[in-house]
Amino acid sequence: MHEVTPDAAAIFLRTEGSRMAEQLDFWLQLHQLNKACIATGATPEERANSLAMQFKSKAPAAQKEAAEQLLNVAVALATLRAQIDEASSQ
Repeated sequence: MHEVTPDAAAIFLRTEGSRMAEQLDFWLQLHQLNKACIATGATPEERANSLAMQFKSKAPAAQKEAAEQLLNVAVALATLRAQIDEASSQ
């Protein structure tokens, strides 16, 4: 059996703690994103219009980055939603 040194234990705990924090952070960030989205308008259309106006006011480089981030998040959330729906039906 291998001896667990204090350094190895500390690294393990930091790594596991970091993973747990990242997982929790995702759900907290999702909650914050939902609140921010809802705050931009009363209906989905109002929200989209408001956010599109904000997007158009950004510099081209910021628009490019925001568009890439939006695509990444939209794909990830659509995939996640499908997996959550599948898990919920089992």
